[in-house]
Amino acid sequence: MVEVDGGQSNGEEFKIDTVPVRIILGDSGTLIVDTYALYIDGELVRTMSVPERFVLFDLELEVGMHDATLRGIPAPDQIGTYGIVFLEDVTNVGGDLVANVERHFTFTVVPPET
Repeated sequence: MVEVDGGQSNGEEFKIDTVPVRIILGDSGTLIVDTYALYIDGELVRTMSVPERFVLFDLELEVGMHDATLRGIPAPDQIGTYGIVFLEDVTNVGGDLVANVERHFTFTVVPPET
């Protein structure tokens, strides 16, 4: 039930479809020295506290379009090499990213086949 300005909704139930999305994020360079923060739809969902080749994690995301922002944290050699993979056929991205610089991606989560 939803209440707005003292009025309540009719109590109808509704369902928001979500899909598990597996994400791999990490330093794809020769030297593993870089860390990153990943935001989905403006919300911080993962930050790397130490440099790693890859970090694997799952998110429940609503079906539809989403915006991802990858922000470089420190890059001791001034070139942060990143790799990010959205599994379930979403997208694969890689490139260079330095501290306090962001890369933006748009991806679509599709409903599972039934």
